[in-house]
Amino acid sequence: MMMRLLRTLLPLLICVVAVDPLPAAAGGGHLSMLAAQQGLERWERQRDGDDSASAAALLLGSDGRANIVETNLNWAAALLEAGERPDLAERVIAASLAHQDTAEDSRTRGLFRWFADEAEPFSVDATLYIAPALAHLARTASPDDLRRTLKERAALALQAMLAGDQPEGSFGTAMWAGAVATLGGAVDDPAGAVASARAVRKLLAQVKEDGLAGVHSPTFDALRIGGLRWAWQFAPDDASRAEAEAALSIYYTDMLQRYEPLTAMVVGSIGTAYTNEYVGDPGIAQWLLACDLPSAIASIARADALAMYFALAEYELPETLVALAEGDRPAAEIRTRTPGEGAIPEESSTCTWVGNGMSLGTMSGIVQSGSIPVMATCDLPERPTSYLYAIGAPATLQSAQTGSLALCSFNFDEVGVLPRLRVGVRGMFGRRDQIDRVIVGTHEWIGEPEAVGQNMVVAVRRGNTYFGVKILEVGTPGETAASIKPAKLRWFAEGNMDSLMLEVFGRQAAYPLQQPSFDVRVGLLVEVAPASELGSLEEFARRLSSRRVTQTITRDRVRTDDVEERTVPGRHEIRSRAEMRYANYLYHDMTLVSEELTLGLKEELLRNQLVSRTLPVELPPDYLLVSPALTLTTGAMQEGVAE
Repeated sequence: MMMRLLRTLLPLLICVVAVDPLPAAAGGGHLSMLAAQQGLERWERQRDGDDSASAAALLLGSDGRANIVETNLNWAAALLEAGERPDLAERVIAASLAHQDTAEDSRTRGLFRWFADEAEPFSVDATLYIAPALAHLARTASPDDLRRTLKERAALALQAMLAGDQPEGSFGTAMWAGAVATLGGAVDDPAGAVASARAVRKLLAQVKEDGLAGVHSPTFDALRIGGLRWAWQFAPDDASRAEAEAALSIYYTDMLQRYEPLTAMVVGSIGTAYTNEYVGDPGIAQWLLACDLPSAIASIARADALAMYFALAEYELPETLVALAEGDRPAAEIRTRTPGEGAIPEESSTCTWVGNGMSLGTMSGIVQSGSIPVMATCDLPERPTSYLYAIGAPATLQSAQTGSLALCSFNFDEVGVLPRLRVGVRGMFGRRDQIDRVIVGTHEWIGEPEAVGQNMVVAVRRGNTYFGVKILEVGTPGETAASIKPAKLRWFAEGNMDSLMLEVFGRQAAYPLQQPSFDVRVGLLVEVAPASELGSLEEFARRLSSRRVTQTITRDRVRTDDVEERTVPGRHEIRSRAEMRYANYLYHDMTLVSEELTLGLKEELLRNQLVSRTLPVELPPDYLLVSPALTLTTGAMQEGVAE
């Protein structure tokens, strides 16, 4: 009966939210109902009419496996929160607990498996994800004997987490802090909250010293915040809660400044990407934000069981941060940086420009096969992104961005040997039904595959936004420019819809070389602009084409023995050439030639390091995060609200 009621009420609820947004506190309940409903629908299809008591209780994934930690125990919590099928919830709980290690003499006693498979190992990582749902059920489940069992299992999990090594990095630290805090709260063991507070204090110190640690990932950024929400909720004292609040403020501010209410997306480049993050489908970041933001609640029509990781927490976003995400904001840049060691200015960095209904985000650093290093959005609410990624990753990208314009230099090493025969950059500009016009060079594109040469522009109009890419120098330093055009534009069948794809190759040939090539480059100039700013797409393409970029390669050889400490100070011995040691350097300078915009970068290609970046804005030399709403410099945090 309740299932039929949920199916009737949820569409109505979504419509009501779209017209009159729910208060923030209703977001968790909305996610619980969605997770319960959609899980039941999957379970009914999976059961295929088998109504016997022996029918399998666990939900299966598309691969036929039952994910215990992300899906099933969270789904049981969603069923109980929604007041639906408590009998089924108990069966799911029992089947999930069967995959916790309870052996007395086991080194992994208390830990869970990811999947319901006897061959699957027990792991700390799996237990991090399942801890909040396990602890919540241990506090709230009925009857009493079930709650006692859950408390016993939560105590085992807590002992395992406290006895093992704490995960490294800010993401693992935050989730571990949340796990031990909520487990400790469930079994009335203060050791969990104390250990959590210690981990949060360490994380906060690390953030203030080294920054936000790497390039953004909406999924992992959200899970990091989720762990901190649990650490805040079960903090042992006011001082610890204040530290958790400070860490939440930093991470939430960074995320919410890059949030677009129109699409309920977190924009900018992505270090480790999941498909939903750059195509606009609901995912983990949206479920976190739907707990508190009216626009995110209104956009959510689907919630997997893992949404309960956020929905069960009692933390509510402060009104100032809600206003930061939902309110009217002028166009702004958000920059983050992870400092390098010694003379290296940075290990990685990002720049995200968020305008009115559009954005452009770039990164500098190592680009992996799962990275989206350049991403732009427009004012279309459905699948709004245009994005670029590396073919034949890994690569190193150095970028210099000001507002909606960015210089990008991709550098590939060890090219021409398996498995890296062809390398380059692939750009997905959008779906066929969302692209109004395409210009290649100076002419209208007719829709047939077309080769694109260096210094040529590909520009598209999507909604009320122009997006364009100009191809700069491509290939290895010093080689003669090939007569073959390095890029190809074509429609690419993606799912049930064609997408516009531009491929720019640093090396097109598919045959192997005897010796690999190094420093194979792809240079791009990327720009977005509102259609209202320019009269036509042709005018935008002409402007982008007229932006001239100079690129120079210089070599240097430095004696390293001169800087070594001598055993006898002041004594200058004559050395033979054989005794002298040298270091070679290969520098690439990339500069936009413009009287209006100062934009450029210098990189050292042999070591894949940024030497300097030239921007029209003055940045603090020790900045870690700088934006209108929050400035974070090495060793300090200064908060301020944009005017």
